[in-house]
Amino acid sequence: MMDGPNRLGNDKTSLRASFSPRCSLAPGWCVRAMGFVYLVLLALLLVPLASHAGVPDSTGWSRPLGVETDRSATLVDASRRLIFEYRLGSAADTLDLLAGRPDGRMAAEHGRLWIELLQAFITEADRHFREFDAVSDRLETAVDAHVDRFGVSAWTRHVEAERRWMNAIIAGRQGNYLSAAWKARGARSRLADLEDDYPTFADPMMSLGLTRVAVARLPRTFRFVLRILGFRGDAEAGRRQVRRAASESRTNRYPARAADAVLDLVVRDRQDAALERLRELHRMAPESLIASYLLTFALIEERAVEEARIVLADARARMETSGYARLGYLDYFHAYLLFVDGDFERAAVWFDRYLTLHAGNALRAQAMLYQGLALEMMQGWSRARRVYRDVEVFRDFDTDRWAARWAAERSKEPMTSADRELLRARIAFDGARYVEAIDRAKSVAAMEEASVMIDHRAEAAYRLGRAYHQLGRDSLALHHYTDALELVGDERSKWAPYSLYYSARIHASRGETAAARDRLSQAIDWPAPYDFSDGLEQMATAALNELDAGA
Repeated sequence: MMDGPNRLGNDKTSLRASFSPRCSLAPGWCVRAMGFVYLVLLALLLVPLASHAGVPDSTGWSRPLGVETDRSATLVDASRRLIFEYRLGSAADTLDLLAGRPDGRMAAEHGRLWIELLQAFITEADRHFREFDAVSDRLETAVDAHVDRFGVSAWTRHVEAERRWMNAIIAGRQGNYLSAAWKARGARSRLADLEDDYPTFADPMMSLGLTRVAVARLPRTFRFVLRILGFRGDAEAGRRQVRRAASESRTNRYPARAADAVLDLVVRDRQDAALERLRELHRMAPESLIASYLLTFALIEERAVEEARIVLADARARMETSGYARLGYLDYFHAYLLFVDGDFERAAVWFDRYLTLHAGNALRAQAMLYQGLALEMMQGWSRARRVYRDVEVFRDFDTDRWAARWAAERSKEPMTSADRELLRARIAFDGARYVEAIDRAKSVAAMEEASVMIDHRAEAAYRLGRAYHQLGRDSLALHHYTDALELVGDERSKWAPYSLYYSARIHASRGETAAARDRLSQAIDWPAPYDFSDGLEQMATAALNELDAGA
């Protein structure tokens, strides 16, 4: 077991043992490797620890987070429900009541730490990062005080381990990736020790399982480096741990269910399964902005835009009522759905609103790019060019690098007719208007003017393949995916490697395992960097592992 000497036994002083490496600039590999991990973590952090009052408990851990009375347990459950609904002011008031009870301080500081973690992740405001550090220190003191009064327990060890895990997450959010990895190592060691010492205690399973899955799904080079730090990834074992938390945990049942759905969505490319789970979670908590956010995200990914509009409209109306904190990502989704509809005038306004109200860097590059595209489609290049020039890689993630590259290209010269038609083909596909997408992509393929470059033709072939694939016309889809592979286009574009991945899915659905495995291997080993390469490697690796396992 890693870090065995630091595990918390009967000596409470071991609670204070910590890692505090100093890390300034993380090397490029580390920054890029963490992109996938933080995509998953961000989604999960938008589902904080929601307790389940009234759910029969089969593990014996009936009172959460070390509280000793039913009244305190009720306050814990109420605060978790309010946090999940994103009514953070009311949650803080409830935690104040909990903190005033003799057995409630540790649980209250734990809840406050989750609030500050959410606020830091979502707003990226310096004051929330500072407040997170202050609350983390208070929680450490509260754990010691709880041990003094009630003794060491699984709950005190769990809360301390989770505090360290959250410290690692915050370090990563601030770009201190080496520090984050080192802190996560210590947290994981404590959580794993809990698993050994309390086999029926399921609450640590979600964070343990998530860590295992995340490390297993990182690119191979990064997995090797993390193994040097003591991390071992095991995707299936991690999924089993997450699912155990979903059924047995006292505090993590709801977020573990969400975690399972998010992993299906962003790792295994199983949108249907993810969508049904998230619909169920939304039905369980219809007043929750967090549940609405996750479901809207999944619906947009699945191109179920009409349902997404309904869920989003209800969530945005709720957000404007008193008691709810502002979840700015809902404004971004509203702008994006307008963009997909081709309502460029209103989309530009709402992207600007998101950029004005949301000071952080999350989705900033994409919002600026889409605002520029909307302005160019509506008002021409001159005004859009000023927006394009301001797009940069605010975070070294796939999406930011793609947005910055595309904006740089768009700032050089106005869109050609092929550019405009391909953009309309793309938004038609994203809006599930597949026949329109086919017609527009075909029109580009038929263009003969000199302005139509090979990258245009490669994109047109890829978009034809995707649209026919969605319509169930697999033979035609394979034909166009093959065209995209032969054309390739700009080596930085995704058309060829993504065509390999989607053609592999068709072959797998037909039982043509050898062909599917060959295309997945080619996609994973694609020789040049390209847009969204990290995301494709995760999906292709997961699909290849499932083929190898006979799934």
